[in-house]
Amino acid sequence: MANAFSLTSVTDRARSRIYLTATGELDSAGFVDSYIAVMKKTPEPWRYTRLVDLTNSSGHVEFDDFVRLSKYWAPLLHFASGPLKTAVVTLNTRTEGRMPVVSMLLEGHAIQTFSDVPAADAWLDLA
Repeated sequence: MANAFSLTSVTDRARSRIYLTATGELDSAGFVDSYIAVMKKTPEPWRYTRLVDLTNSSGHVEFDDFVRLSKYWAPLLHFASGPLKTAVVTLNTRTEGRMPVVSMLLEGHAIQTFSDVPAADAWLDLA
């Protein structure tokens, strides 16, 4: 039996960063639903960088779910005073390959993939 999907989040207000960690068999729609729920609970989510760690999960997010996520973010982008940044930590080449397309869906939102959390954190720290 596959491990159940879970998405946990930790908000580091001092660094203006939201850490999201997925575990188990990735449920594409469930991942996006959970991601959006975290953002809805966060006051002014555009003020935070995001680090999404997918290294302890298997599977991938479907393109249609990325489109749904971009539709959620689109109206929020105009509130941002600078570019939004999301670092995705993944060892899944399919997920990594989709990030340039996702970045195009989210104009003004920089998305970069990494193979480890320290490198992702360092990139997010850059102004």
